Amino acid sequence: EPPKPSITSNNFNPVENKDIVVLTCQPETQNTTYLWWVNNQSLLVSPRLLLSTDNRTLLLLSATKNDIGPYECEIQNPVGAQPR
Repeated sequence: EPPKPSITSNNFNPVENKDIVVLTCQPETQNTTYLWWVNNQSLLVSPRLLLSTDNRTLLLLSATKNDIGPYECEIQNPVGAQPR
């Protein structure tokens, strides 16, 4: 069973319409799929919401009040999933 995920951020007080916020799903594990949720809905990637190639890191470009969240990540591996 994968470990319980948590999210780290580079910026807890971003300047609106200017700062980039980087959210990272922890821990980094091998053979893992990362899924992101925003406001209890599956994340929809947009020109301002970018995911890293492994889906572990989420970049919010020019963060606004509409990006407040909450954000959750879910970790899945071939054996099972750890709920968010």
